[in-house]
Amino acid sequence: MRGASLRPQVRLSTLRRGVRLHDLEGRQVADIVDDAVAVLDGSLPAAHFRELEVETTTDTPPGLLEAIVARLRAAGAGEPDPTPKYQRALGGRDAAPPEVVPVPLGPSASLGDVITHAIADGVTRLIRHNPVVRMDNDPEGVHQARVATRRLRSDLRTLRSALDPHWTL
Repeated sequence: MRGASLRPQVRLSTLRRGVRLHDLEGRQVADIVDDAVAVLDGSLPAAHFRELEVETTTDTPPGLLEAIVARLRAAGAGEPDPTPKYQRALGGRDAAPPEVVPVPLGPSASLGDVITHAIADGVTRLIRHNPVVRMDNDPEGVHQARVATRRLRSDLRTLRSALDPHWTL
């Protein structure tokens, strides 16, 4: 609910272990990070998962990343999963379809399509920055919400003549 009070939805505890890889000259060529994540229910773990990350450096030789990934897979690591930890922990609770979806415009888009797209895009931008504005902890998020508001207002002014006059009061 957009008007509900903000409150934590999930709590994670992460135990991070890392290994730095160096070449024979002592230059760091990669980091391997192993995160053991517990999803907490109160103080008790309700679920567990692990996440491995391999980070390269400017000194990483060609082919090293692929070799590291091959070794990790041979040891049992699965396919990459780009899902952020908090989304995995929520377990689908955040997978509800969006309330507003801007539809891409094609070359044969009608004026109605353009209006729908403009309004949906503006509302989506506002929704995206809503938590940051409400928590008041990031001036850039507040700035982006203001930009979204100004853009939406400008779009509505520009398209005013094509909108139902009763709706625009």
